[in-house]
Amino acid sequence: NYKMSAFKEIKRDPGRYLHSCPESVKKWLRQLKNAGKILLLITSSHSDYCRLLCEYILGNDFTDLFDIVITNALKPGFFSHLPSQRPFRTLENDEEQEALPSLDKPGWYSQGNAVHLYELLKKMTGKPEPKKIFTRISVS
Repeated sequence: NYKMSAFKEIKRDPGRYLHSCPESVKKWLRQLKNAGKILLLITSSHSDYCRLLCEYILGNDFTDLFDIVITNALKPGFFSHLPSQRPFRTLENDEEQEALPSLDKPGWYSQGNAVHLYELLKKMTGKPEPKKIFTRISVS
């Protein structure tokens, strides 16, 4: 999937490579969000690839399931680099735009760092030390 030719092939025929997510998983994500949990999707994939996969797997409204989407996170650097080394960037038509000095609101971003994300989570929860639970859901 890291070859551009592979991305083009998946884009041409996603059903050959992907399976839709069971409705039970989408229901669970909605229940978490409705219970006041903040849901994040963080991936090292580029925005266009993430969008293609998520729209096919979760549906065209997949962004409604998440408060924050971060693409091109380039883990582990996302968690280890200083904010000045890895600022968040806005996106326009899946292309990275300006670097942000901090995160002020939920949304879809590219790159970034754990420090600024944690500051936003504190702001969103109103808690000085919000609990973080990261889980990985992968398609195999």
